[in-house]
Amino acid sequence: MPAPKLLFDSIVADYDRKRHADSQILSDLVYYLKAHKKGRYLDIGCGTGNYTMAMHEQGYSVTGLDPSKKMLNCARKKCNEIDWYRGFSEGMSFFQDGYFNGAICVNAVHHFVNIELAFREIYRILNNDSQFVIFTSSHEQRAGYWLNHYFPKIMERENKIRPDVADIEHYLREAGFINVVRHIYHIHPNLQDFFTYSKKDDPQSYLNEKFRNGMSTFLRAGEGETKKGISMLSRDIQFKRIFNITERYIKHNENIGDYMYIVDEKI
Repeated sequence: MPAPKLLFDSIVADYDRKRHADSQILSDLVYYLKAHKKGRYLDIGCGTGNYTMAMHEQGYSVTGLDPSKKMLNCARKKCNEIDWYRGFSEGMSFFQDGYFNGAICVNAVHHFVNIELAFREIYRILNNDSQFVIFTSSHEQRAGYWLNHYFPKIMERENKIRPDVADIEHYLREAGFINVVRHIYHIHPNLQDFFTYSKKDDPQSYLNEKFRNGMSTFLRAGEGETKKGISMLSRDIQFKRIFNITERYIKHNENIGDYMYIVDEKI
C-alpha cells in the first residue's frame, strides 16, 4: 500500500510532548485485554509508542505498529527493546495468522484507510480466545463536547471522518468478532493523555497552539476556522461566560460518557 502524506509527520515533537500513557486508561486496556505475561500483544496505530511502552514496562510482550516513519523513529529512541513495525492495519502480511493474543487501538481507528479490511486483518493475526480493545468516541458523545460551540465546522468535519460506533461494531462482527461490548469512559481531571476532549474542564488549555497540535481534530482544520473559535473562546474565558456554556454540554454526557472502550473477542 503506498504511503500517503501522514497527518502527524510534521508535528512529532509537539505530539510526543503532549501525549502520554494515562495510568487509568492503561489499567483499563490491560483489564479488557485479559492480558497475561506469557501473551503477545499488538498496539495498532501506536504513534510514538506511549501505551506500547507502558505495557512493556509492566512486563507484557507488546509490538507497535504505525504507518508513520517519524513517529516510529521517535518510539525507537525511547525504547529499542520493543519490535516496532511500520505499516497499515489493512496489510499486515509480516505477521503470521494467529500470532497475537490480543490487540489494542487507542484513538486511532478513525485513521484506518479501510476499516472493513483492517478489521479482517486484525482478526486474522489474533489467536483464538483473544480480545481486541478499541478506545474511541461515538457521534452521540462528541455531540456533547462543548468544542462544538466554538468550532462547529471542525467538529462537523470530524464526525464525517470518524466512523460511528454502530459502524465499528458492524464491521467487527463482519470480520468474525463476537461479544462486542461497550464500556463508557468519563474524562477525569488528572488525565495524562491530551487527546481532543481531554481538557474538558480546562478550556484555557485550548488557547495554546502547541496543545492543539497534538490532536488530529485541529491539525485537519483550516486556519480561519480555528482562529474564529479561539477568539470566541478567549472572550468567553475573559468575561467569565465559559462555564455557563461548558456546563450545558457536560451534562449531556453524564450518562453516556465522553469516550468508550469497544471490547470484542475472537474465539
